[in-house]
Amino acid sequence: QMDQEKQQIEAYIQKLRKELLVAESELEQKVEQIKIQHSNIETNIDESNAIEADIDDRLNAIEVAGGEIKEMQASVKVVEDESAEAARELEIITEEENKATAHMKFYDKLFHALQLRLLEKPQEV
Repeated sequence: QMDQEKQQIEAYIQKLRKELLVAESELEQKVEQIKIQHSNIETNIDESNAIEADIDDRLNAIEVAGGEIKEMQASVKVVEDESAEAARELEIITEEENKATAHMKFYDKLFHALQLRLLEKPQEV
């Protein structure tokens, strides 16, 4: 009977060893899965950081472009103001030219009228 109990105990120990081997194998598989997941997480973190850096770069570029646009708008405003001033000055110059032309016509008529009077006047000898 002791041999039978000994065989049962040895069979039970063998069964436990097999279960332990299976558990160790499963544990190793889980460890590998965790390592793979950890590696994937690190890769995702790296990709996320790269994306975040790219977004920061793009935002900075947009900010710089916005500043350049504001500078361009200010330049356009200066050009528009100068153009309006030039238009006002041209208008003044045109008015002055018209006045000068009117004066020239007046003096031309006056001169012509004086010439006619001089020609009509009898010449004294």
